[in-house]
Order: sequence, then structure tokens, then C-alpha cells
Amino acid sequence: ALKSAISSQLFQSKRIHESLVLALAALIGSLHIQIGPETGCFLVEEFSFEFRDLMTTARDLGGIKAQQGEVSIARASNFLAVLGALYNFQIIGANLVFELIRVLCEDLDETNVEFLLLLLQQSGFALRRDDPRALKEIVQLVQNQAKDRLEA
Repeated sequence: ALKSAISSQLFQSKRIHESLVLALAALIGSLHIQIGPETGCFLVEEFSFEFRDLMTTARDLGGIKAQQGEVSIARASNFLAVLGALYNFQIIGANLVFELIRVLCEDLDETNVEFLLLLLQQSGFALRRDDPRALKEIVQLVQNQAKDRLEA
């Protein structure tokens, strides 16, 4: 019931406001602390799967150009924003965020760049503080991807 209540807020066809993202992340964080880590871990796992599924759906529907793809992108952005906020609240670790970034960097199309920008805006400073070397590797990966795209 809790997962469906939170997911219904994130499953809107437009990007939700930053204050709602922070409130939902704070709720998940407090449940993680008060009830136990299995609650927070379950929600993080579910949101990660939702993000992956929505990202795949957006790509299959034509990305930003198609209206259905646009709705999937907005929904995926909501889930990604909450994951970034959960990192800022130290509910999830840097490894998960860096893995999300690496997955997004594998194919730097317009949609993945938008997701990457959102995640770095959400938690880039904390990532830099926690693991500057890994962030530098990500920057180099993005630069190499951009260089390869320009040459192609």
C-alpha cells in the first residue's frame, strides 16, 4: 500500500515539483530509519526497476519526439529525482548512483542526457564530495562518448 501511494505521486505524466521529491525522499528516509533498512531498500529497489522500465519504454516509443515517450520520460525523471534525493539523504550509496550514471552514459542519446543532467543537478555536489575520482571517470566517459558521436 505504501509503495503504491508513493508510486502514484511519481507516476504523473509531468515532472513533479522539487519540494514533493524532497518530501517523498524524506518520508522514505524516515521509514528507513524508524521501521528498518528493509523498508527503504525495498522502495529503492522498486523505484530502480520502475526507472529502468520507464526508460526502456521511452526509448521504444521514440523518446522525446513522441507524446507517449514524453510521458514515460517525465515519469522516469520523477523516479530518478527521488533516487537522487535519497542519495543526498544518505539512504543509498554512491555506488548505485554511479552505476545509474554509467548506464545512462552507455548510449548518450537525447533522453539519457536529460536523465544524466537531472541526476547530476540533484546530487552532483554530493557525488563530488564523496568520490571525486569516480566522478572524474564519468566526466571522461561522457567526453569520450561525445567525441565518438561527433566523429560518427
